[in-house]
Amino acid sequence: MMMKRPTGCRCSRARRSFAAAGLVLAGLMLAAPPSIDAAQGGGVQAHDNAPAWQKLPAGVPYAAPTDPVRIVSVVLSSYDVHAGDPVFARVVTTSNAAALTAQVGTYRVHVPRVAPGIFETTLNVPRVVVPHHKVVILLTAIGADGATSHRTVSVNVYYF
Repeated sequence: MMMKRPTGCRCSRARRSFAAAGLVLAGLMLAAPPSIDAAQGGGVQAHDNAPAWQKLPAGVPYAAPTDPVRIVSVVLSSYDVHAGDPVFARVVTTSNAAALTAQVGTYRVHVPRVAPGIFETTLNVPRVVVPHHKVVILLTAIGADGATSHRTVSVNVYYF
């Protein structure tokens, strides 16, 4: 039997706002400029006949499919964010990471892969009325075999 939500039930506006903030922040914390520029050291290296590990973007460690997946680094445009501002994030993992997620509370978002071992996203901090608080973002790198690796990042959120 399916339960229906009572029509008279009221959720607090603050709870809805906090939930929206968590969803956006999860993606926010994993963002960075949307392109990899060879002039900035992020380009693909080696020639076409080189082994796979030599063709990886700079800073991405090679890992065989059976090796443990790892999160190598997390770079945010700011660790103190304000409502309405864009936040850029870049996460570097081992080359065998197939996916990356960011989670705040119960809200989880997928972070797009832009190159082997490099995941980037850009999001805007939502405009909600919640006093300053610290948000912990859980990053999860997922290998093709389902193995995972976790890392947390703390961010100060200012809405005023």
